[in-house]
Amino acid sequence: MTAERTSVGVVGLGAMGLGMATALAAKGFAVKGFDLSKARRALAVDGGVSPVASLDEVFVDTDFIVFSLPTAKDVAAVVEANLDALKSAGRRVVIIDTSTSESDIEPDVSRDLAAALADIGHGFIDAPVSGGPAGAASGKLTIMIGGSDADIAVAGPVIDAMSAKALHVGASGAGNVAK
Repeated sequence: MTAERTSVGVVGLGAMGLGMATALAAKGFAVKGFDLSKARRALAVDGGVSPVASLDEVFVDTDFIVFSLPTAKDVAAVVEANLDALKSAGRRVVIIDTSTSESDIEPDVSRDLAAALADIGHGFIDAPVSGGPAGAASGKLTIMIGGSDADIAVAGPVIDAMSAKALHVGASGAGNVAK
């Protein structure tokens, strides 16, 4: 898989998400960015990201979806609201959740989400990040990863494009625990 043929959706274009989206675009990925804020979507254009006004475009048209939302619960709510799009995707999608919430229940949310997505043929990686907005924009984040070996191998080029250091710390939920 090469960046030029790989489409990535980024959901949440705040300080971290926008940086991750532009870093991915700079490394040759076709990036679609979604945020509730029209102003944040407009900022994405300058970084080579194609802004979309609808989550449908992210779930229907991308191979990987990077979430940069406040919590895994937020990610779960968005994924659950778009399960029909995933079920009819016609391809395997791997979701990479970069949320960095410090809640004790986040690992359980990630494990449940990983199991639900696996049941319908998709992958899930919990990958909280460290490095701030500058690290996100430069693709030099440190990422603690929880997920299956297979999902991490498939998502490797996307993870590598966002990070200077990525540590696979165990099964789903382990990334949240390590962070």
